[in-house]
Amino acid sequence: DLNRPDIVDEWVAEKDGVRFDVLNVANQRKYGQMEANQVFVGLNSKQLFKFDPRVFGKNKTILDKDNTYKTNPKFNCMVATGSGNFVVGSEKGAIRLYDNLEKRAKTELPGLGDPITYIDVSEDGQWILATTDNYLLVYPTESATKGSGFKKSLGQDKPPAV
Repeated sequence: DLNRPDIVDEWVAEKDGVRFDVLNVANQRKYGQMEANQVFVGLNSKQLFKFDPRVFGKNKTILDKDNTYKTNPKFNCMVATGSGNFVVGSEKGAIRLYDNLEKRAKTELPGLGDPITYIDVSEDGQWILATTDNYLLVYPTESATKGSGFKKSLGQDKPPAV
């Protein structure tokens, strides 16, 4: 409540009884705050998951809809396209493209080594803008031969930053 200094509702994120940090949250689709859907997504350094505020109790995570990596990719920011694809940036400088958060990324675009501090994507998913402390990166998400990096791995056809 903004008019009084009381905590109205408190949520936790936990899996198998173990709490984990939430570093960032995003809507399921770009401009999702204007839609009736209340589910949103979150991330920590090695996990992508969904939150549903309608779930009873403090733990609002939807555990059957998460994606936990065994290694630590050091995720730190994310954003959705208008169609619900996701772009996730990392402290390692890599950018991953997902068509479904419950599966592994279709494409990983290599960074230049500096941590991605913020990321945005065009509504149609054609362009990614990523910031670091020192420079901006702009990536197209399609290759001329393989199409969208959200739908299939671009492999060696990954477009370079513009």
